[in-house]
Amino acid sequence: MADEKKTKVVTVLLSPSELDALDTWRYENRISSRGEAIRTLIRMGFNSSLFGKSKTASEPKK
Repeated sequence: MADEKKTKVVTVLLSPSELDALDTWRYENRISSRGEAIRTLIRMGFNSSLFGKSKTASEPKK
């Protein structure tokens, strides 16, 4: 996933405090761009032990 060419664009709206938190995390982790920081956080979420194990209210009921 990380070595694939990035050709898709996703627009995300963040609150000022979310953007501040993202930038703080990015600078603390020496990540060069917001896009790379967001991709890193997404990968971290995918790799977390909780991913895919919890149900959300928005999921269809069977």
